Amino acid sequence: MGDKKTNNSKVLWYILFAFITVIVCYLFIVVYFYFISPYNISLKLAFWPFVPEHNIGEMYLDATVDISFSGKDIYTLDPVEREIVGVNVRIDGYVVAPYDEIKSCTDMSDFKIRTNDGRFYNGKLLFSDVNYNLAVIKCENVGENDKKIKIPYVNVVDVSNVVEQDTSVFAVASPLKTKTMWEGTVKNPEISNVYKEVVVSGIVGVDFVIEDCYSVMLETADVEFSGGAVFDKSGNILGLSYEETLTDGSHVIMPIDSVNLFLDEIVAAYQAGKTYKNTLVESIVGFDDIELTCFQIASAQNTTESARNTFYFANHFPGYTDNIRRFGNSDIFGYFLFEDFVWNEQTVLSQDKVLTALKLNGKVQNIESKLDLLKVLYSAKENDTLKIYYYEIDSLGSNLQSVSVKI
Repeated sequence: MGDKKTNNSKVLWYILFAFITVIVCYLFIVVYFYFISPYNISLKLAFWPFVPEHNIGEMYLDATVDISFSGKDIYTLDPVEREIVGVNVRIDGYVVAPYDEIKSCTDMSDFKIRTNDGRFYNGKLLFSDVNYNLAVIKCENVGENDKKIKIPYVNVVDVSNVVEQDTSVFAVASPLKTKTMWEGTVKNPEISNVYKEVVVSGIVGVDFVIEDCYSVMLETADVEFSGGAVFDKSGNILGLSYEETLTDGSHVIMPIDSVNLFLDEIVAAYQAGKTYKNTLVESIVGFDDIELTCFQIASAQNTTESARNTFYFANHFPGYTDNIRRFGNSDIFGYFLFEDFVWNEQTVLSQDKVLTALKLNGKVQNIESKLDLLKVLYSAKENDTLKIYYYEIDSLGSNLQSVSVKI
């Protein structure tokens, strides 16, 4: 009987010891990420979720930066001074910003980046992708006091796992101009046809299309939200605001999680003193049916028949061909190849094909949109074999063909 009581006591002590050990380890992790290494905001909130909402908003302001630069007006090409908002996504200062705001800039353009604590850094444009409307700018040293850049940052997560109807959000804008933090909710978790119009020589066209957006409704504050970044309350950045406000008063938000497709490669190239460039992505030129619909909506605004029969693409106004109309009127989802796909000076596929699937490393990805295509192209590495499945334009839905190319 005494031995049984002793054994029970030992078990209780073991359980208590294990419980205390877990608590001590947890507190150690909290102390480390919250006080010793306070830069990763996402981890801080993951390990210690008991932070007042106002403090969470202040953390997000610390990861948000002002970017000032000289650019050109997209219509007059006159020089203009601009200020936009970006978000830092690495401790060593890699800022994600909207591409359309800086499209007239190059890697030689002069950027000034100001953080919430008042520090200034030089900025260098490293890469941009018009398909996602994203640009990556590196904070570089300005003075001797900034030999090692450390700026609070947020992890970039897959927002498809986070953004749902009525998700609570925080919005922050320029830390230079305002310290306001807006609260709100996700109104529409899926908007697929946000596009920017352009007028060239009096003809209306589409500059670019963003296919994966959502909208948020923000509460009224003393200062109007005119653009910035949107976060949830658990340490995740949900995206950057687009310039468009919908008729119901909600703000269009562009996810930035696609930056993970190329961020590591950008960092590696920068650290090696090189410039990152994805020639495979640049070599496959075309559009999907979502983009084509946007082209048609914009071109229909033109007053002359000749202008209505053109669309803005690759900096000029080509006409709607019979093949383009055939693709638009079909029920086949895919990517219309507008130019020849040339790789290593060899034509892999001629234009006017409809790509429907790609096979890479044994995995087949159906191409229902431009985004499906880009995910595969960005993940392809040197010496990989890419297999492309496609239809001839005059036999859509039948006689699926394929061609392989070594990257």
